[in-house]
Amino acid sequence: MNDLLIEKKIDHLFNKEVYPLLKHFPNAEKHALCKDIKTTFVALATNVMLANSVKCRRREYQDKADGYQKTLLFLFNTAYQQKYITEKKKEFLQRKLEEIGRLLGGWMKSNK
Repeated sequence: MNDLLIEKKIDHLFNKEVYPLLKHFPNAEKHALCKDIKTTFVALATNVMLANSVKCRRREYQDKADGYQKTLLFLFNTAYQQKYITEKKKEFLQRKLEEIGRLLGGWMKSNK
């Protein structure tokens, strides 16, 4: 399977930025917000990979990936509101997720 740029960006963002950041969340959030963020990232990556592999259901998986990308924006805003991340970090993560959203949107438009 050929990796898409979007797959590489998701992988880099999760493994280099998000996963290390979650280690600094309060212990009370390890099984709540941290788990939700990890689960949502995995679902985003899974749906992007499925969209790339299963051509007959590509749009369905792309739509799901789009929803997970938007959910991550919400989750990181929640982390900021609860003061688990700084405004600067929230804005950085939002920019990266919006970039992933633009790549996904362009991919969706190219498949119409």
